[in-house]
Amino acid sequence: MNKKIIITIIAGLIVFIILIFVIAFLNRGQLEIASNPSGAKIIINQKNYKQTPAKIVLPKGKYLVMVFDETHPPQRKSIEVKGRQKLSLFFDLTKYEDVKTEPLLLSGDDPILISGEHFAVTIPEDETKYDLTITLYAILNGGVNGPPMEVQEAEYYQQLKQYKQESLDWITSQGVNPANTRIQWLPPEAADLH
Repeated sequence: MNKKIIITIIAGLIVFIILIFVIAFLNRGQLEIASNPSGAKIIINQKNYKQTPAKIVLPKGKYLVMVFDETHPPQRKSIEVKGRQKLSLFFDLTKYEDVKTEPLLLSGDDPILISGEHFAVTIPEDETKYDLTITLYAILNGGVNGPPMEVQEAEYYQQLKQYKQESLDWITSQGVNPANTRIQWLPPEAADLH
């Protein structure tokens, strides 16, 4: 091949690669998050990130940023990231004992607070009996070709215990004390598991 053609092809590839990086850069923004105290967990749109202080690059879009730690209930801020934008957020966290009322789990009128891989937390329609309904997604297969039924039941109850603990950890991270909350468990047998 002609040397000029090879140089032209290489130059075109370099320009193309640079163009891809420029476009990617234009569609992202940088978010700096700090808190008092530092070392708090960061969750953005229900995805775990680093601890504060942190610099996070995000694509353009709307986000719900939540920051908390073991002794401070979550604080939330809604933001919109634009391309080539640098945003700074600061969270002055308040200790649990200084919080006068329990924080809201999520903003809005949607009765579904979280629906994850292992559990869902919802606000029941009849709020006079229960504060929350927690549905655990444990499965009892009962298949003929699988392990004996006793083994399947043991695995099922082990899943229920694990998912129950995960859901209790989550509502605690939201500033809700499970001991002071009337919880309806689905399936009902989860209520008696420890």
